Amino acid sequence: MRAAKRDRSEPRQAEDTGPARRRLTGRRSLALLAALTLLILASVSLAAAGAFAPLLRGAPPTPPQPPTPPAPSLTAKPADPTNQNGARFAFTDQQAGVGFQCQLDGGQVVTCASGVTFSSLAQGSHTFKFRALSVSKTGSIT
Repeated sequence: MRAAKRDRSEPRQAEDTGPARRRLTGRRSLALLAALTLLILASVSLAAAGAFAPLLRGAPPTPPQPPTPPAPSLTAKPADPTNQNGARFAFTDQQAGVGFQCQLDGGQVVTCASGVTFSSLAQGSHTFKFRALSVSKTGSIT
């Protein structure tokens, strides 16, 4: 026996209503709820790991600046030219607590203090260099 053909011009009965439709809608709601729950859990995990911390703190902190090297100044030196065979040099620095190093004629750099004296110098030109050293060991040669 053949089933009677359905007239397509007739309005279709709402087959989408009833318990089957409600189950489908309920499943979609559960899937949406599960997806939102996973999204919230992922956000909480990222927040706990500190992923959002830079956004919450604002601009990143500026790195500390390196200490400014001392700038010593020469306060006393021998006359130029001179016929003396000795020389005395005095110097100072505006930063408190600095130490000094001296060098004469490209020789060894030695620890020195203001008022350093060199004796028995040969006649001719001589070059005196000195620098102040801060506690952080930064310095500038003068």
